[in-house]
Amino acid sequence: LYKAESAPSSAYYMLVYKKTTSYQQARLYSDQMRLQGGGGYILKDGTDYLLIADVYDDIDEANAVAEKNAGSELMSYAVSSQDYADLLAGGSDLMISMGGYSASIISQLSSIGESLTKLEIDKAAALSKIEDLESNLRLKYEELSAEDISTNYNIKVLMADIDVTLGLLSNLLSDSVSRPNLVCDIRYTKVQLVLNYYSVSQKMAQEL
Repeated sequence: LYKAESAPSSAYYMLVYKKTTSYQQARLYSDQMRLQGGGGYILKDGTDYLLIADVYDDIDEANAVAEKNAGSELMSYAVSSQDYADLLAGGSDLMISMGGYSASIISQLSSIGESLTKLEIDKAAALSKIEDLESNLRLKYEELSAEDISTNYNIKVLMADIDVTLGLLSNLLSDSVSRPNLVCDIRYTKVQLVLNYYSVSQKMAQEL
């Protein structure tokens, strides 16, 4: 199980490496960043396009990396603690325990990426760990799919998000993905997962 019924608050810090008002230029920066191992995620913010290199859950680590990259800045996303027993009322114990699953997935993916960066594991071992992560989540999703989700909006939101997460993890395992290296793929995916986690938490909070 991923989380207890009440999940603690989480904060994530994205490293904005560059900012531009041109999408074409943002794509160019993204390609360059990926070649250097960065995530290269393009985030639209008003009229600006932000180039995200990576995301961290430790403010000290995030600040240290930002200081090493002149001109970069940090932006934060906070996910407040939520009582999933209330938000996912009517669901099974497994469903309720899955309420804060995103935080665990992000943490495990960060650990895999860090080990790969430090050469503690090779690409094959990293892919094996990601495959285990995806398989474990898929088994839970298949079990939860048998439940009646029609009576609770938040349960439908959670199930849809798990489905998206499975797609992102599967994408990391796909041979058809043409990107420079697995490290930047993992960093790119982490940004997507954090943005999704924040969005889902906001949607659930509106139902309180």
